[in-house]
Amino acid sequence: MTGKPVRLVIAASLILATAMACQAQDVAAPEVENLVANPGFEQPDLEGWSRVLAGDDEGVIEPSDDAHTGSGSARVHAPTDRAWSFLRQQDFDVAIGETLVLSAWVKSSSTRAKLVLTGGFLWGGAPSGHQTTADRHSGSGKWELLRVELAIEQLPISAAIGFDYNSPGATLLVDDVRLAREADVLAEDAVECAHAFKQLAGREDLPGWIRDGLQDRAERGAELVMRYRETAHDAEGFAEVLDALRDYVAARRQLITWEAGSAPEGEAGPVPLVLERIRLEAERGDDAVTTISLLNAFGQHSVAVRVVPRNIVVPLDEQPTPAGEADVSEEPSLRTQVQPQVVLEAGRIRVMELIPRGGAMMAVDPGEDLAVWAPVNEPRQVRVVFPTHDLAPGAYTGTLLLQPLDRTQAGPPQEVAVELAVR
Repeated sequence: MTGKPVRLVIAASLILATAMACQAQDVAAPEVENLVANPGFEQPDLEGWSRVLAGDDEGVIEPSDDAHTGSGSARVHAPTDRAWSFLRQQDFDVAIGETLVLSAWVKSSSTRAKLVLTGGFLWGGAPSGHQTTADRHSGSGKWELLRVELAIEQLPISAAIGFDYNSPGATLLVDDVRLAREADVLAEDAVECAHAFKQLAGREDLPGWIRDGLQDRAERGAELVMRYRETAHDAEGFAEVLDALRDYVAARRQLITWEAGSAPEGEAGPVPLVLERIRLEAERGDDAVTTISLLNAFGQHSVAVRVVPRNIVVPLDEQPTPAGEADVSEEPSLRTQVQPQVVLEAGRIRVMELIPRGGAMMAVDPGEDLAVWAPVNEPRQVRVVFPTHDLAPGAYTGTLLLQPLDRTQAGPPQEVAVELAVR
């Protein structure tokens, strides 16, 4: 082969790679099949839905023109303390082993309004099957999106929206109901998440290395969605694609964390969205200090996070032999019987919340609860100080736990490994 064809192949490859990158940034959400009939209640007389009234049978279920989208919704009312009412569809064309996602927009002034997905049967009209999962309205009187998931172990499947017992005077409006397979919903969520990361990456008030990390995450989401489109649902490897999508989408409801400071230029790249490890060095007698940033990128409200330092300990394989005792380094069975020595209790590790004030950072003691706030889309810095004056030179390990106090807003706790080298 001559040089010219090689150059043409390289050029074509570059063009293809560029095109794929552009496509990744503009990837569209997949079409999601809705298994629910008349999901927006646009057809007359709530066609496709079963009305379930119980108690004193004085409940009311009727069409309404107060809609979340479109021209109509369903109104469900329980007028007395013995009344409860449900809208229901059931016996969908699904199979055991599939996972379904049910969602609906609901407006109510009652926290007893709920969305229920059941696998098994309905007893007396109320969801009471072998499997049941539910989500409840906050009672805010505003439209809220309720959502539940169910891995099917038993058929038939029933979807219902209504009230608990003893909901006198409660009324709810229901609109835009959807029952879909998890795989399609995950891909749809990943597209939304990638677009949100990309939008956030355009914020000039965030450090450049954080924006780079967000851009990387946006591209990662687009890549996963493209893999989803290219892999048949029954093909080998599709389960791995779904697992990757689940992990990716989970970051949307997670407290996103970066190490504070300058961009790690010349290193492996931007610090990951979730810290995996904090490495510290200090001279004996000095404080080892680290500062982390908490960024609540997608929550609707500020969230409180408890920063919990765990005990710092000497690793077993580095624990010194006590003076006057024989060296047992050649007898591993004896060394493994030695318990790790706790050298720095968590209560002595200081946590300070750094709040911007007048162009400077004001350090605030969060108190014994160690709770700090992560405002929406606004980095909040936290300084953690490890005193070392009682520590002998050596390597120490421990854990820092970032525990959101409202998991529905911030996602699961994050454990960060801490490595401390004392010279």
